[in-house]
Amino acid sequence: MSGIAGTATVPAGFRVLQITASAPASAAATVTINGGQTVTVPPGKNLTIEPKGNVTAPVILFAGTDAYFIELVR
Repeated sequence: MSGIAGTATVPAGFRVLQITASAPASAAATVTINGGQTVTVPPGKNLTIEPKGNVTAPVILFAGTDAYFIELVR
């Protein structure tokens, strides 16, 4: 799955291998998984989270990002 900003809902039966998000050079962005703690992506930087399949069918909110990518496995 990929996109710019917004909410990504991973379908049931899928597990997340990797989440990557990038912030624009002008402002920070945030990533929130299942309503938990919000992680800040500093301006002009990338963030990669690798749960290695330990997150199943999450709802991930990307705010202020200029790109995101979610690698899934069934």
